[in-house]
Amino acid sequence: MNALTPAAARPAQLAARPQSGAALLIGLALLGLLTVLGIAGMQAAAVELLMAGNEQARQRAFEAAEAGIEQALAATAFDVDPDAAATAYDDPAAIEPMPLPGHGTPIEGCDGDPGQPQVHCEYFVRFDQAAGAVLMPGMDPAAGLRAYHFVVDSAGVAARGARSEHVQSFHVVGPAGLLQDCIAGLGPCILAPATPPVRTTWRQRGAD
Repeated sequence: MNALTPAAARPAQLAARPQSGAALLIGLALLGLLTVLGIAGMQAAAVELLMAGNEQARQRAFEAAEAGIEQALAATAFDVDPDAAATAYDDPAAIEPMPLPGHGTPIEGCDGDPGQPQVHCEYFVRFDQAAGAVLMPGMDPAAGLRAYHFVVDSAGVAARGARSEHVQSFHVVGPAGLLQDCIAGLGPCILAPATPPVRTTWRQRGAD
């Protein structure tokens, strides 16, 4: 029977200690790595959730602005008086006047921005003085009709400060002398079209 003496067993015990220390260091390193990966994953998920929420708010603002345009085009009468937009725009005589926030028509179905209750979804309709009332291609001059051009400025807002501003131009066919009579004070300035408005150009303000 071969029994190890205490003196002979001591070197084996000393040799096992470095191995146990290395395993502990490797385990701690792996645990640290998993912790870092877990934190990075949580941060990435939080950023992606924030980006998804921002995109959703931006899309809601875009749709609200489009809804404002649809509501404006659904009107049955339009004012051709150049001074009609004096209180709703900063400079109505400018080629492209800017609408004044808070002076437009509220957009139905738009909740706005709960963080900014003073900001509203609204649209503005103005007679396009630069385009005026003109003969369109194919329009018979003897018919006594003209195409009256208008512009819709629509602003949609949503949560997280999302805002989208759209500009839609359109024209409506009406009597040739309506604008002149309105400016001279000889007749009404309201154009009640018998046909739907015809869209011309659309753009998103501030977008390239």
